[in-house]
Amino acid sequence: MVPSPLPSATAAPQAPETIARPLAATATLIVAEPSSTPVTQATCDLEYFFDPAPDSCPAALPAISAAAEQPFEGGVLIWLEETDSVIVFYAGGRWQRFDDTWTADQPESDPALVPPAGRFQPIRGFGKVWRERPEVRELLGWALGVELGFESTIQDQATLPDQPDLTYLLTYNGQVFALIERGLDEGDWVLAADDR
Repeated sequence: MVPSPLPSATAAPQAPETIARPLAATATLIVAEPSSTPVTQATCDLEYFFDPAPDSCPAALPAISAAAEQPFEGGVLIWLEETDSVIVFYAGGRWQRFDDTWTADQPESDPALVPPAGRFQPIRGFGKVWRERPEVRELLGWALGVELGFESTIQDQATLPDQPDLTYLLTYNGQVFALIERGLDEGDWVLAADDR
């Protein structure tokens, strides 16, 4: 089963079967002022896992990770086994990373939180982040479907002078998000490639 594309950042919530646009980001991938020192492009010994590839070299080989993804009214949640974390991608182009602290002896969901028709309450690790952080719940809204497992790919870009750290992440539906780090476990994201 192929999930529906991620919701638009500006669209009002719609029934899941009518959502047909990828999640839009408003951040800009070029983030620093050009320096006065000319930068020469180095020859890369490694390749990116997606096309079109960025002009700069990757820092390492791509890492493969078990993952899960769940679309929401205002973004998407992705869990990565590689980092044991939940990453929140907000429709406005911002992301946050949280450690996955859910354990099997904790409740999967909160029966007092009843979603509207056609919406879902996230469960387990996604649900814990969503329930315990009101700002996340407020910005994401309800889930549009259940979480779906997949194999993700993650790759860091080589660090560039006067540029923030940049990581590329493959989503369930073949999109590649570029995570631009702006602080500890947070930053902006943009769509780097769409192989759907």
